[in-house]
Amino acid sequence: DYLFLVVVVGTRMQHLSIVEEELRNLSLESVSKRRHPHVYPEIKEAAEKALNSLKLLREEYVRARGKAKEKVTMSSNTSTQGNSEFDSNKFHSSSILQSSDILAPYILSCNYAEGSTKLLNLTLNGIHNLLSFEMVPPHDVKNILRVLSIQACSGSQLSGPSNANSTGIGSRLQPESQLKVLQITLLMLNFLSSPVFASQNSEHLNEQTICSFLSLTLQLCDSRNNISVSSAAFGTARQIIALVFDGAQRDLDSTISGNLPPAPQPHFTAEVDAQLAKGAHTLFK
Repeated sequence: DYLFLVVVVGTRMQHLSIVEEELRNLSLESVSKRRHPHVYPEIKEAAEKALNSLKLLREEYVRARGKAKEKVTMSSNTSTQGNSEFDSNKFHSSSILQSSDILAPYILSCNYAEGSTKLLNLTLNGIHNLLSFEMVPPHDVKNILRVLSIQACSGSQLSGPSNANSTGIGSRLQPESQLKVLQITLLMLNFLSSPVFASQNSEHLNEQTICSFLSLTLQLCDSRNNISVSSAAFGTARQIIALVFDGAQRDLDSTISGNLPPAPQPHFTAEVDAQLAKGAHTLFK
């Protein structure tokens, strides 16, 4: 248990250091005039607030580490390994590090379709790492989907890379950024649908969220996109549709086996039905 504690704490502290550095870079870039004429003091302000929240989270995590270490020491002295009071699974959970304040500057930055390429890349990388480090609260997934859709829409309205200028203003969402958007989408989908977090996240993987996942992914299936992006978007859309039907099949199997009482037939709103139909038509036409 002590070795486990050392490994987990070391990994988490490394994650927090990476997040701190990325927030500082975002803060600096948001008010830099070297590469683009627009500055965003509100992003800088949100990033500074996020850094303060990160400091408090780090302190809270250190306190939790100290308490966990005490439990490990006490249990090793007074109990057998099988009766250890230290709940390693609970300590391994990253819910203590989840924060909407830390995500906020990235959400705000993604609201601006005219931002520079560097600012967008910093934003997408920051969101990707927060998801990878499991620092995003489940209820904020819908906000990430919303702002990623803004970026996808702004890119698809332009005809190609020739629209980009030297500052990156008004440029089409580049293939690297489009692929990063799809990576983020998959991370969110896997996070919400993971059996490990099923009870915690089930209310957030609802019909509206599924609709947003599909809408975002289908925007990147556009034939005008880079072939790698289109292929990845098709693959992501297939996974989303498969998730819907797999969930329905699991519910049906559980009902038939008697593990669950008979449940009402799954119902989606007309909007979700339309997205599923559009997705099926796009994928299989």
